[in-house]
Amino acid sequence: MSLLSIKNLSVTFSTDEAQINAVRGISLDIQAGEILAIVGESGAGKSQVFHALMGLLPANGQAQGEIEFNGLSILNRPPNVLNKIRGKDIGMIFQDPMTALNPYMRIGRQLTEVLEIHQQMIRKVATKIAIEILKKVHIKQAEERFNSYPHELSGGMRQRVVIAMALLCQPQLIIADEPTTALDVTVQTEIIRLLKEIHEIQKTSIVLITHDLPLVAGLCDRIVVMYAGRIVEMGTVDDIFYRAKHPYTQALLMASPRTLKTTSTEKNQKKGRLSAIDGQPPDPLDLPKGCAFHPRCSFVRSGEYVNKQCLNEIPELKQYNSGQQIACFKEHKNG
Repeated sequence: MSLLSIKNLSVTFSTDEAQINAVRGISLDIQAGEILAIVGESGAGKSQVFHALMGLLPANGQAQGEIEFNGLSILNRPPNVLNKIRGKDIGMIFQDPMTALNPYMRIGRQLTEVLEIHQQMIRKVATKIAIEILKKVHIKQAEERFNSYPHELSGGMRQRVVIAMALLCQPQLIIADEPTTALDVTVQTEIIRLLKEIHEIQKTSIVLITHDLPLVAGLCDRIVVMYAGRIVEMGTVDDIFYRAKHPYTQALLMASPRTLKTTSTEKNQKKGRLSAIDGQPPDPLDLPKGCAFHPRCSFVRSGEYVNKQCLNEIPELKQYNSGQQIACFKEHKNG
């Protein structure tokens, strides 16, 4: 049985203009001890999948489908049910630590409060464990930082505190939502190394949501690529980096300055050139008919491959080989 099972999940938002379909019928399983990356441009629906899972959608958001965690149905459950899971069994690392941390509370109190609520610990024991967790995420002078306010810490240190908070109850699953976005490259590497260390020591399952495909290369077991609310490709790290089939995945790799691919992309990069993805992600209020990527697809734009299905039908995610799935009419035909 999968640790987390998502089936036919859709997330919509009601606005004054129209209904926005942010996530459009995705299915995904995450195994115990697995590290999975969800990648794609802003607006792909990556974060909304897991906000729905955690019961964190705004008031105008609605989720439909099925989500099971350890066999327990958790989608759209009341707060009193989700509060027993959030923080204890599932930890979440948010994109901006300044919004995840209470600016009016000392770091230590924000950590001990989690242990007192979820583990029913007395303050003295919770304090000892919280300081040990701060040391575990490599915060120097942990005893002093324990009494600091969030604004007294650097961005990298605040993110480490948020990671420490997610680790406090030794959850089975950690969801890291763009945990390195606001950090410089050196700190990004340190945070990714820390997540890998946590996985190796505690065997925690991790979902890493990011737009930076190469950042996850040395960390993840599998990669899911999303576009316009749908999964367009899924496979192992080697499948995605060396055998990517979907035109969008290929375009993401070609647009990256740190790609691992050994194709003509690398030759271009050696000359200092990077490819950009033509066009812009689609407006969720006005999604194109057919495959959402077809207006930007290099094969369609060049005329190399034009299929009426691309323009009129939505491709299903189908098995390409033992570990790789693709939603592309061109690859369905070739496969």
